[in-house]
Amino acid sequence: MNIYIPYIGFLHAEEKGNPALINDLVEEFRTIIDSLKLYTLNKGILRHKDFYYRKYKSSYFLTDEARKTFLEVFEQRMREEDHDPLTGKAMNIRRHIEMQAEKLRQVHAGT
Repeated sequence: MNIYIPYIGFLHAEEKGNPALINDLVEEFRTIIDSLKLYTLNKGILRHKDFYYRKYKSSYFLTDEARKTFLEVFEQRMREEDHDPLTGKAMNIRRHIEMQAEKLRQVHAGT
C-alpha cells in the first residue's frame, strides 16, 4: 500500500498548511497558470476592479465573480490537448497531471 503525506515533498520545504508534495507535482505545470494570469490581464478578461486587497494578509485576491471567470478560462485550458513527450499520445493538460502523479507513485513503489 502506498500512502502519501501531502505535506512532505521532494522539491519544496515542509511548512504548516502548505502541501509540499502537491506543490512538487504542480511545479512543472506552473507556467500554464502563469500564462493564464497574463492572458486574462492582457486580454482585459480581468481588470483592476476584479481584485481587492487584504491588508492583514498583505495580498490581493480575486472577487467571487472574477474567480468564476478565471476558473472558466482555466477549465478551457485544462481541456486543450497536447502531445506527451514520452508517448507521443495526445492528451489534455489534466491527464498530463494525472500521469505525473502516477509516475511518482511508480517511483515511490519501485516499479
